[in-house]
Amino acid sequence: MDAFCRLSGLDPLWDWNRTWYTANPDLTQCFQNTVLVWVPCVYLWLLVPFYCVHLYCHDRGRIQMSCLCTVKMVLGFLLASFGFVEFFYILLERSQDIEHHMVFLLSPIIRSITVILALCIIQLERIRGCRSSVFLFLFWVLSVVCSLVPLRAKIQLAIDEGIASDIVRYLAFFSYFSIQLAQLFLCCFADQPPQGKPILEKNPCPIEDASFLSKILFWWFTGLVVKGYRTPLEAEDLWTLREEDTSHKIISDLQQDWTAECAELQKQQKALASGAALGSRLPDQAQLFRKLQKEQSSGFFLLRTLTRKFGPYFLTGTLCILFHDAFMFAIPQVLSLLLAFMRDGDAPLWKGYFYATLMFLLSCLQSLFNHQYMYTCFTVGMRVKTAVMGLVYRKSLVVNSSARRTCTVGEIVNLVSADTQKLMDFVVYFNAVWLAPIEIALCLFFLWQHLGPSALAGIATVILIFPLNGFIAKKRSKLQEIQMKFMDGRIRLMNEILNGIKILKFYAWEKAFLEQVLGYREKELKALKKSQILYSISIASFNSSSFL
Repeated sequence: MDAFCRLSGLDPLWDWNRTWYTANPDLTQCFQNTVLVWVPCVYLWLLVPFYCVHLYCHDRGRIQMSCLCTVKMVLGFLLASFGFVEFFYILLERSQDIEHHMVFLLSPIIRSITVILALCIIQLERIRGCRSSVFLFLFWVLSVVCSLVPLRAKIQLAIDEGIASDIVRYLAFFSYFSIQLAQLFLCCFADQPPQGKPILEKNPCPIEDASFLSKILFWWFTGLVVKGYRTPLEAEDLWTLREEDTSHKIISDLQQDWTAECAELQKQQKALASGAALGSRLPDQAQLFRKLQKEQSSGFFLLRTLTRKFGPYFLTGTLCILFHDAFMFAIPQVLSLLLAFMRDGDAPLWKGYFYATLMFLLSCLQSLFNHQYMYTCFTVGMRVKTAVMGLVYRKSLVVNSSARRTCTVGEIVNLVSADTQKLMDFVVYFNAVWLAPIEIALCLFFLWQHLGPSALAGIATVILIFPLNGFIAKKRSKLQEIQMKFMDGRIRLMNEILNGIKILKFYAWEKAFLEQVLGYREKELKALKKSQILYSISIASFNSSSFL
């Protein structure tokens, strides 16, 4: 790259003395005309095949040509024409020495071809029903950010030399930058709904019409917050559920997957059973048969079905928490650089502003990814809870008489009310199981860098707190089993009371049965109280660990 830049009569690609060790930082002309131009182009060309496959697999219907799409196309053609005009202008102006101006010749043509590709993507999105494009939004963000350094250089040059020295080139650059900003602004809005999808709901959820930016910043929720601030909210003020969040859609889709899973399991069991009947059961077949029975009894197949159904969306939340943790650990490192800058009296002032701005941006991104992670996990948890509740309810309607003797109504109610909530909590906090050790290890590593052997005191505190929390968790698990046992007994007794209420009233046994119910309830409350006391101790030890 340095040789390529020198061929065009420019500085090397990178110069630390000009970029970092100076009171007036700037990037080299070679870097501005190559890397800053090519980065958005490389992003678009590398990822466009994967994005086209994504659009092909997710057809939401055709969108009619709207005013928003028309304006995007017109501005895109203007951007592409700027690059072609600049290309032919340089070709004519410097035709005698064209081999020494290849950087200035290649950059505008690459940029224009990339803009034409972006216009093709806009049309493909319209055909496939994509109303708001994350892909193109990031492309225009990269384009605008990479144009900020040349913009600053052009403004400084215009101030020093005057805009009249080369007014055509200045106007062309400022117009090009303004059109890029306009494209970025237009990408913040969602297009109209696809054809053939009439809105039947009385009060539809606004997230359906929200753009990508509105979704990540939760602007679509602002209207309900403002309305609730002004007047108390009522049931009719709440939006209707999205189709993918309705119990009918969730349970129906999962029922199909679960039926297919059960059919495949029965097919394997029949094949093994027929082999055993013919006397051809081998040790491997017997082991496979026992494995199938064990997995069936442990709920492995249900977990696998839930993972296939909700796993991809859950992985997007996992990706968000990884970015959140990366930004979380980056902020203290930038803070260390800021403190070092404050101790250095000879450091240029712009570095302090740079570090402070970087910390602010990292904090904003950390908060953004954290809330996206929580929203994704709670959405997946809600869908898993709804799906399992629906499966249990449908199964309870068709259970045979022999199974009814082994599973009471109270146990079924507990499955629907308590156990499904545990599944939701598991989805929300599952990533903490494997992320927490990594976070602790990184924290201790950074502490060792700053404190040296004194960090061992913090390590010792963490090591001492771990067994305490492990003991509390084990004790709470046992107490929860005891509580559920008493709850099952209480609900079973209530079911018997309700079924035989006539006999109970006839013999005046109300007080005796009331004492039995209250006895179960008192034991249940005692177990719950002990569990909550242990939980409070666990939370107190966790929150005090940083201070200790």
